[in-house]
Amino acid sequence: MDATVTIHRAPWIIPVTRPVLADGGIAVRQGRIVAVGPFADLRAGFSGSPVVDHEQQVLLPGL
Repeated sequence: MDATVTIHRAPWIIPVTRPVLADGGIAVRQGRIVAVGPFADLRAGFSGSPVVDHEQQVLLPGL
């Protein structure tokens, strides 16, 4: 469990250097992005972390 990480989930994540992710997530620790990827992978890697669900939004990490 990594309680210091919050996962932000959205139907679409548009990373700068990778293809668009459907049902993606951004893991944030102390205001910094620590991981971007499929939500299922982040949930498994940071189990127990809170999730903020951005249901109708597109997220652009780093902007």
